[in-house]
Amino acid sequence: TCHFLAARKRMRRADVVVVNHWLFFEDLALRSGGANLLGKYDLVVLDEAHTVERVASDQFGMSVSMLGAEYLLRELYDDRHDRGLLAMMDAKDAISAVNRAAGAAKGFFAELAAYSGPALASNGRITRSGIVENILTPALRELVGAIQNVRMHRPAEDDQSQELQGFEDRAGEMADNIAGLIAQADDGYAYWMEARKYRGKPNTALACAPINVAPIIRKLLFDDVNSATLTSATLTTARGGEHGFDYICKRLGLEDSDELILDSPFDFRSQAKLYVETELGDPNDLARFVPAACKAIEYYVDKSAGRCFVLFTSYRMLQAAAEMLEDFCAEHDYELLVQGGALQRGKMLDHFRKHSRAVLLGTSSFWQGVDVAGEALSNVIITKLPFAVPNEPIIEARIDAIRKSGGQPFGEYQLPEAIILFKQGFGRLIRSTADTGIVVVLDHRILTKPYGRRFIGALPDIEVVRNEFASASWEQ
Repeated sequence: TCHFLAARKRMRRADVVVVNHWLFFEDLALRSGGANLLGKYDLVVLDEAHTVERVASDQFGMSVSMLGAEYLLRELYDDRHDRGLLAMMDAKDAISAVNRAAGAAKGFFAELAAYSGPALASNGRITRSGIVENILTPALRELVGAIQNVRMHRPAEDDQSQELQGFEDRAGEMADNIAGLIAQADDGYAYWMEARKYRGKPNTALACAPINVAPIIRKLLFDDVNSATLTSATLTTARGGEHGFDYICKRLGLEDSDELILDSPFDFRSQAKLYVETELGDPNDLARFVPAACKAIEYYVDKSAGRCFVLFTSYRMLQAAAEMLEDFCAEHDYELLVQGGALQRGKMLDHFRKHSRAVLLGTSSFWQGVDVAGEALSNVIITKLPFAVPNEPIIEARIDAIRKSGGQPFGEYQLPEAIILFKQGFGRLIRSTADTGIVVVLDHRILTKPYGRRFIGALPDIEVVRNEFASASWEQ
């Protein structure tokens, strides 16, 4: 009678199963521990495979937060309202164990939040084990025993017994994860601490992720199936040639793969133009760059009569630009849609599609996975080349690993990653053979730096127009 289990049985009997990346790699992570969700399969097709490293890194990593621990314990017993699963059972010993675990969680995360020693870098990366005493794992394991004791005194088929089993598993997993995070149990992982707000509440979290996912994916996936096909419009970091797949193959452990680059079905020479501005200043100097960039944005927004995405690499630059563009858009009857405002991402896109004179300012989630076909999107402005922030803990750890192995992090990792994301942003414009429009790059480095040619070289054959806005400004 359970719809969920019935759906799972149908999936197990199916010849073809379509899942998203998150579920696929969640299943792979479970397989590493002997369990699985999807059953046995022989053939895999991974679409949008340029995201595989990021998704796999998330799934094979761990994260435990203060609010997550509080939520788990509160579901078992909420002492403020005398509610929860254990309250309904009047399980006094288990309730006492919940309260002790809640006190341990409060003390553990408070000590973490207060830690400021040399083992914690300014970016949150933790460089040695045992930075605080782990008082939470023993308390959670005591709770697991108390829940198990309650469960053993109930009929096995009882619904509440199954709920207790779920809580027992979750508390045990959290205990193990915290122990591994504090002990830094795996040398191949990067470890860090985050302190953010969630719905207005402070939330301290510990996290880790594998520095190199290639050995994991190769063992659990590529060595275990008859065939795996990886597809994406942005798997290569060069146009044609024989070295375009080098980067993705190295990152994913595909040393002996067959490769095929297919031409685009779109004629970019006739459907689009690439405009580049080189006179706007250093994009890392926000105080000087943003005012100049906003003047260029105004020019190109007028050129396409709105219907424009403006893509940013940081909220800080986006918000600064939004303030400067607000009056211009109001005076010229453009509807300004700003990520992080009142509208959620999906509603922003719906609004953009319906209003012909819309200008949408977005960050990372609008660079990829967004499809606006037809005249609704005729202009994509890329404010800055999308290099990842090098001091993000996992990025920093990967850079350190490449450097320690004698490699060059910029050329081997940072540049190819930026090229792939740049191609994703560029790809928002032309979604069908009938689409036309322009892509504008405001970052001078694409033409003035030797590595900038790698960005243009990775694009389809397209006409490049240089400094049209600058020339128009000089003429005025």
